[in-house]
Amino acid sequence: VIIGDKTWIYERKIASKQQSKAWVSEGEHPPTLVRRQQFERKSMFVVFFMATGPLVIYQLPAKTTIDAIYYRDDCLTRL
Repeated sequence: VIIGDKTWIYERKIASKQQSKAWVSEGEHPPTLVRRQQFERKSMFVVFFMATGPLVIYQLPAKTTIDAIYYRDDCLTRL
């Protein structure tokens, strides 16, 4: 049995330690920064798994549409 899934990976510039510093009161948690920029670069990856672990990890070309035909003709030929 082979299972496939796709996911987006965002390319993010990590702030330096100096840029991430924040003053907080005692017992207070520092702010959490999870917001991404509107125009961050991203890449889509397709991953196929078996019971033993990942079988294929494939990065899709930019502006590629994922549909049944793409899976059949391009992704499954890589297995």
